Amino acid sequence: MTHHLPPQSQGVRLWTDEFVPLKARDIVALFEDLNRQGLPVRDYLASSVRVDVNTAAILIWLTTKVFPRTGSLETIRTYSFNICDVLNDCRARFDALSSDAITAYLRRQRSKGISAGTVTNRLATLKSMQAYWLNEGWLKRNPAANIPAPKEHKRPGHHTKVLELEEMRQIMTWTKDNNVPSRDVLLLKTLWYTGIRAAEAVRLTWGDIKRRGSAERAYSLLVIRGKGAKEREVYVPDPLMEALMDYRFHIFRVAPYSSAPGLAAFPVFGSRRRRAGELISPITSKHVWRIVKHIVHSALGDNLQGRRIGPHSFRHTNLTMLRQHGASLEDVSRHAGHSDITTTQIYDESPYLTPRHPGRVLNEIDLNTKP
Repeated sequence: MTHHLPPQSQGVRLWTDEFVPLKARDIVALFEDLNRQGLPVRDYLASSVRVDVNTAAILIWLTTKVFPRTGSLETIRTYSFNICDVLNDCRARFDALSSDAITAYLRRQRSKGISAGTVTNRLATLKSMQAYWLNEGWLKRNPAANIPAPKEHKRPGHHTKVLELEEMRQIMTWTKDNNVPSRDVLLLKTLWYTGIRAAEAVRLTWGDIKRRGSAERAYSLLVIRGKGAKEREVYVPDPLMEALMDYRFHIFRVAPYSSAPGLAAFPVFGSRRRRAGELISPITSKHVWRIVKHIVHSALGDNLQGRRIGPHSFRHTNLTMLRQHGASLEDVSRHAGHSDITTTQIYDESPYLTPRHPGRVLNEIDLNTKP
């Protein structure tokens, strides 16, 4: 069967229109390169770059559809990996995939022990790209559209990924005893006190920390750039704000709570030094995963009892605590940045409600002190 690029993609320099094995990191590298050059994606692909047809289709979709909607390089990496995994497993061009081939891929993934959630995410990514090219006129139908997501036969629930307060205090004690870098300790506190996602944490800058209210009743917020490039404000409990200000003073020698416009663009969680006291590059979400895994597993050891604790576990813990302390489901949903309140309903377990702002309910909890 002969395949052709759609009219809006003609001019793309293909070195082959056959299937070739894909590497997600190569696609991400091309995406980063075209952004550095500031070229429209089709002009970029019509220049000296020569790619296979799958890479061209993926790159155009990521650049014209995904990135304008999400604004997240981490999403680009994830989507690239998902699509490459499907196409490499099926050894097919994306426009030659059949519903049977996709269904067989899903079965193979589940037989390998890949979780239903992970397989569902890969299927959803494929559906999104196929829907884009159906709308653009390359495909005549979306073969993934009506394939149901796999179901987890036995879902343990979010409670298996929640840290108890005493476990968190045990982690904090371990970080002190083992001289864990102050940045990594602050990262854990930020995830625990705010419930923000790892990808949101690495995007935090010092300019995202805002003070509101009068001098007598001042409070702090983080401006979070979340999924879909949507912004929301997350309350900062007092113990976390104190930790943030102490860390800022330690790194930049800026007095706590004072204005520091020169630091507005600097990442809170930086990874490289250019000059003493100048952190210029944010850590990555993968780095967050490594930090959390190392500290939590070192601190709790066998007490984890098989639990797989990662950055998202801190989010589950925060949202669960907000509900258990009485924050309304609607407030927790806004605090979490959920676009649909049904996503928040797994935390609907509090026997009472409180009019206090979500986040304020954690003001009284200091991780460095015993109750």
